[in-house]
Amino acid sequence: MRRCLAAALGAALWASGAPAQEAAAPPRQKLEERLISALSDEEITIQTLYAGSELLVFGAVERNRFITERDGELDIAIRIRGPTEPLVVWRKERRFGIWVNGERARFPDAPRYYAVASTRPLSEMLSAAQRMGVQLTDLEPVKLVDARGEPADPQSFQRAALRWMEQRRIYRLEPEGVNLRGETLFSARFALPPNIVSGEYDVHIVMARNGRYLEASRHLMPVRLSGFEQALARAARERPLLYGIGCVLAAIAMGWTASEIFRRIRR
Repeated sequence: MRRCLAAALGAALWASGAPAQEAAAPPRQKLEERLISALSDEEITIQTLYAGSELLVFGAVERNRFITERDGELDIAIRIRGPTEPLVVWRKERRFGIWVNGERARFPDAPRYYAVASTRPLSEMLSAAQRMGVQLTDLEPVKLVDARGEPADPQSFQRAALRWMEQRRIYRLEPEGVNLRGETLFSARFALPPNIVSGEYDVHIVMARNGRYLEASRHLMPVRLSGFEQALARAARERPLLYGIGCVLAAIAMGWTASEIFRRIRR
């Protein structure tokens, strides 16, 4: 009899406590994903016969559980920004039959290399506020700071600056340039032209899902001169007077040598 009462009491307690335990259950754990990335070259060296190179940015996404369609689409964007230098854009105007410089715009922080690759267009990947927050822009690598002559269309100078960068292969946009495999592995290839400058290149990788920023990683890749180019760059930076004198003497010597060659040919 006692065993029956104890069993009945235990069943009643379990039935009454089950709803309370279900109500107090912790909420669903958020999707946790971690971005792991690397570069094919940690440093690039520019030598005399440097004709450009290719940089591979690759990585993986580490997560704590399987994903479902409810979690949304995974997106990866990679931005590479090189050292900045001032850039001045002039608008040619025809006056009295002669082409002269007219209106001007100055870009003090124009990057000497700017490339963005992503799994899809950035406007579909993140909102404008989120893109600005993580410094991920595609159409404004150069910002208009100073204009002379109050141009009627300031954006035309910005477009001209981008065209100048595209012609020198230092500006690149690839909305589908990131190869994503199985929502886990990603890779993107960037062509570095022969005219890249030395300095620190900022490789910024952003991960988002379903229009929401998740995580980012960053690498600083140095591009350095070596050999004779490094010696010239160091001399120009540390001893500008001697460097200038040497350039003048070299020009005089080359001119004299060329004149002597032509003089003897004429004989």
